[in-house]
Amino acid sequence: MTLTKSDFKKYEVNEVLGRREEKGGGLSAFSFWSLCGDERKRYEEAGDDSGAELFGLLNAVSSMGFWSSGWDPEKPFSPLWAGSNPGERSCMPEDFTESDLNFLAEIVRDVEESVMRARIADVLWLRKHGRQRGFDFAVLAHDSYLESVRLDSPDFHTADHLRRALQIARLLNKPERKESALGVAKRLADVLAATDAFFLWFRTVELLATHSEDQDERNEYAARIWQRVSEIEQKEGLDFAIRWMEQAIGLFKKIGEADRTKGAQLELAKILVKYAEREANNGDFWSAAHRIEQAISNLPQDNDMSKWREDLYVRLAEYGKKADENRQWERIKVELSQESRDLFEEISEDVKDDLKGKSLEEALVYLAEIPHPISADAMKAETERSLEESLAAKIAKFEERNHAGKVVRRDWLFSASWHAVLHRQGHVGVFVRPAIEQINKEHEVQFEDIQKSLERSHFVPPHLRWTFAYGLLAGLKFDFVAVAHVLPPMLEGAFRNMLALMRINTARWNDDLVARERPLGWILDHPEIREILGVDLLFDLRTLLLEPKEEGGFNLRNGALHGLMADGNFFATEGGENSRELAQVIYLWWIAFKLCFVIKRTDRTEQPAP
Repeated sequence: MTLTKSDFKKYEVNEVLGRREEKGGGLSAFSFWSLCGDERKRYEEAGDDSGAELFGLLNAVSSMGFWSSGWDPEKPFSPLWAGSNPGERSCMPEDFTESDLNFLAEIVRDVEESVMRARIADVLWLRKHGRQRGFDFAVLAHDSYLESVRLDSPDFHTADHLRRALQIARLLNKPERKESALGVAKRLADVLAATDAFFLWFRTVELLATHSEDQDERNEYAARIWQRVSEIEQKEGLDFAIRWMEQAIGLFKKIGEADRTKGAQLELAKILVKYAEREANNGDFWSAAHRIEQAISNLPQDNDMSKWREDLYVRLAEYGKKADENRQWERIKVELSQESRDLFEEISEDVKDDLKGKSLEEALVYLAEIPHPISADAMKAETERSLEESLAAKIAKFEERNHAGKVVRRDWLFSASWHAVLHRQGHVGVFVRPAIEQINKEHEVQFEDIQKSLERSHFVPPHLRWTFAYGLLAGLKFDFVAVAHVLPPMLEGAFRNMLALMRINTARWNDDLVARERPLGWILDHPEIREILGVDLLFDLRTLLLEPKEEGGFNLRNGALHGLMADGNFFATEGGENSRELAQVIYLWWIAFKLCFVIKRTDRTEQPAP
């Protein structure tokens, strides 16, 4: 269906766009996005395809956002949403068809709302559509963005529109248009200076400082920013002062203000030390240590700072020691109420009762079919709740040292990985250990029993069957040293074999034409493995075995196979039975056991790839 200019008038587009304030979106394009979405739905329900198509197109145009502070001038828009797989995202300028662009070019000058007019013209220019390869649309977009800047009622998006107008002026190499945009920015900065809208004022003056070509002007803008930022602590408190001092440092570096950069770094370090002292007085030594670390990292690298830096390192060691002695945040999160303990004990007894009287084969199947407890979405949701409810979660890190005193894990407190660690610990205590105990109580499990069960496994390759059986039997005998050192490479080998059966080569050639196997991370990230495991089990394996940067991770494979885990991680010694480390090893064994029974071959399996 082809839209025409008559459709623009027929469906009273300007009247609809004029109702943007009903959505409370101010000058944001998202107020139009919501309006146009409602209209599209209304026409769809009425069976009016032209109306639905028109407002669907405008809905798409208004959905794109200016969300990145480091915009690429040639690609300023970000999609409203993006999925985890390539190509999973909402609309971008390159998605509009020639038919869409022809219609937009016909109506753009008749659009009364300046924000939508600017956006449509910007899309047309980015696609280089029409006369003079879009030059006229670039000029229209520039002027419309400036028109949208309301000095009487500026809002959050005003600085975005100013920035985009300046970008377009620079790309067009039109000094007069740049000066026009800077003139609007100067008037806006003067208006905002008399208000409490510090964020918008800062962003506006930042634009003036970074786009001005006059050094004296840049110095003046830097001085204004320094004066206001220096007053923030007294007016707004430490958190706000830290945030904006960091912003000021970034700006001063960008415009070459070396002396102001150093001054701001020193001021920020002082604020952070003051923050640390306050947190220490409140007994939160973990947060205090974190703030001292930030202060050290922000000190200028000058010789005259060496004494202060040494003093801060001494204070960091003091707070770090007290944090280890007084980890209140961990006890609060991990300790269970008596009611919860009673419930878990009851569930554990139910597991044992279910296993009573079962044959060994039935018992092993029961153990394998215990539901998988980790949901990637749930772990991330718990993290988000923690961030909303706890200031500590936003700034503190979970630090774990090995037997040699080295920091081996440092995740953001309450990360998705951290929550998964705790869930595994609970799952092992409530389900897995009671099941193992009951199986051992009723059966004397032999190596041949496990090996026989694996003969029917679609997961275990024939050439690894003996070693897999050894690792699984070790878990039933509570030999978790063997489990930790045998099963991680066996799991990797099984996944490689699955890909080989689908004729997917898991190696790459080096310069000498020697095949080198790709790492486990590559294997688990392969689309075929993702499809077989599913999102939740894949998340669980990655955060258990590896240390993916985006999620943190327990990194058990590396810790065990490189001798980085001490004896206490494998034995139920003092404090060991309930330790997180031992629980992860037991959980690894259960996951391996589960995969041996539940993974099925697909129709795509063929002979192994060469």
